[in-house]
Amino acid sequence: MSPDPLGCRPPSTLRRGSAFTHRELQVLILVAKGMNTTAIATNLRLSQNTVKHVIGKALSRLGLRNRAHLVAYAFRNGVDLIDLGNERV
Repeated sequence: MSPDPLGCRPPSTLRRGSAFTHRELQVLILVAKGMNTTAIATNLRLSQNTVKHVIGKALSRLGLRNRAHLVAYAFRNGVDLIDLGNERV
């Protein structure tokens, strides 16, 4: 497995019961920083369709409507996306 370019925590160290997968957290960090789909895909070395799929799946699973709601949900539920993005493993 390649090193995580964001320094995001591996799933085993996330808060128990987290609503987000490791990949979703990687994408959410960049969404919270204001990046668009193209920038996120480039940063994570993913296709734009994969980024859209990750976001769409999280939105659907949580019953949310858009990226802003997704980021707000994460913050309301104790996921500090800024600190996760600055962390080094």
